[in-house]
Amino acid sequence: MIAVIVGQLLWTHYSRTVIRQSGYTLIQLSLAKSSHDFGNRMAFIELKTGEKPAFEQMRFVIDSILRSEFESIIILENLEYSIYRGNQILFKSNDGISDEDVFNSELSRGFWYEKNKPAIMVSVIAPDRIGYYLNLSNMNIWWLISMLGFATIAFISLILLRGMQKAKRDANTRVKTINNIAHEFKTPIASIKLASEMLIHEDVARQPERVNRYAELIQYEVKRLQSQTEQFQNVVLLEEGQIMLRFNYLNANEVLQKLVNHYVLVRGDYQDRLFFDLKAENDFVYADLAHFENVITNLIDNAFKYGGEKVKVTVSTRSNEDAVFILISDDGYGIAKEHQKLIFERFYRVAPINKHDVKGHGIGLYYVKTILKQMGADISVYSSPGKGATFEIVFPFELNNQEK
Repeated sequence: MIAVIVGQLLWTHYSRTVIRQSGYTLIQLSLAKSSHDFGNRMAFIELKTGEKPAFEQMRFVIDSILRSEFESIIILENLEYSIYRGNQILFKSNDGISDEDVFNSELSRGFWYEKNKPAIMVSVIAPDRIGYYLNLSNMNIWWLISMLGFATIAFISLILLRGMQKAKRDANTRVKTINNIAHEFKTPIASIKLASEMLIHEDVARQPERVNRYAELIQYEVKRLQSQTEQFQNVVLLEEGQIMLRFNYLNANEVLQKLVNHYVLVRGDYQDRLFFDLKAENDFVYADLAHFENVITNLIDNAFKYGGEKVKVTVSTRSNEDAVFILISDDGYGIAKEHQKLIFERFYRVAPINKHDVKGHGIGLYYVKTILKQMGADISVYSSPGKGATFEIVFPFELNNQEK
């Protein structure tokens, strides 16, 4: 494309040069014809009046003849000229014409009339000397159209290039996502494998408490695998607009308390780090129970995963006359401001601070945001580095009342 543009510029420059030279040739021809017409006109005037014409009369005739000739040359316009004899300049059509321009012009012609006297010289000033130009408007329009075409091609090429770069980034992101998904599955599978191996030991079989603990661990990890699998499937269904929601009125405080208790029961390491503060007086929300639980589970898992080894997480509810507010807060590393608007985008992940082994697939918060929107709710994040993060879910009562 650059080669085409350079070629276009060179061709245009060459064309302008050829047209300019052709214009100069036409000027010379016009001057020759004007000189011949001038001689005939002066002879006629002298014959008619019996007197030699004065200079002003000769200048008037020269001006009339030149203007007529210049107007007949279609590609030229408003050319300036000067009249001189010997070293004396007799007339300038424009005061901006310098003496040097007059005597050095290549476009000069002698207008002979008086015998035994030097000819009256008419000098046309070359256009590029005093800023006049040959009329190349047709070429300029063609060049403008060509430039618009090149600009369109360049714009389309830029769009295609950006599209290719985006496709490449998406492909790389998908590869990373698949690797992260594989890692996400490895952890629960390893836990299930370890728990099942412990259950077949005779010593463990004689201890009902340990059997129950390992059985609950297996149940928890299986449920987590099932939840992750459903989440991937739900994201696909969401993007295709095929997800079906089963709405019911839910007691948010009751559902959240059961979730927190279940976490504490099956995850002993969460016992002193997961809390609830359920103070919403009017806590009914109109939502799909399974997806509502998936949303809260996602947010709690993210808080523990990215908040740090000693992070504490609190699930709380509040309400006013307009809405129910569900907040998942932690005192972990926090999220920088530049990431807060991007974390809900598909495949977007924030690199954890000082936790390079943490894996994720970048669709958890995308799923949360999208499914909440389907349920008429919204989610926001409030955070700053080193001061934890709070995810606030808002279920407006107006939607609930409309459904009733």
